[in-house]
Amino acid sequence: MLLDSRFRGNDGRVTNENLWFRLGWVGTITRTIKRLLAEVKEQPELEEGLSDDADIFNDVWLDSLQTVTFLFKLEDAFDIEIDFDNFDYADMRSIGHLCEVIGAQQANNAN
Repeated sequence: MLLDSRFRGNDGRVTNENLWFRLGWVGTITRTIKRLLAEVKEQPELEEGLSDDADIFNDVWLDSLQTVTFLFKLEDAFDIEIDFDNFDYADMRSIGHLCEVIGAQQANNAN
């Protein structure tokens, strides 16, 4: 089986860490993001109803207070620190993209 670039590290090699990230962590991170969005919106049905390519702002309709609450919940859930001065809201364009951003930050924190 040929593995595309998503499974390769910066050096182009396929590693167990890259495979685990793509196959294991991604599902867990995605489920947690959906659960947190459902909590913030107080709409439990969102957890199962959102697709991975759902736009967090346009499909979920977070207001400013909900956005800040969601970001704090992300920090707690994933043990990450968001730099609000330099945060790029484009990283929240979809659940799937946010998942990749969080996974990358966790991987950087582990190194």
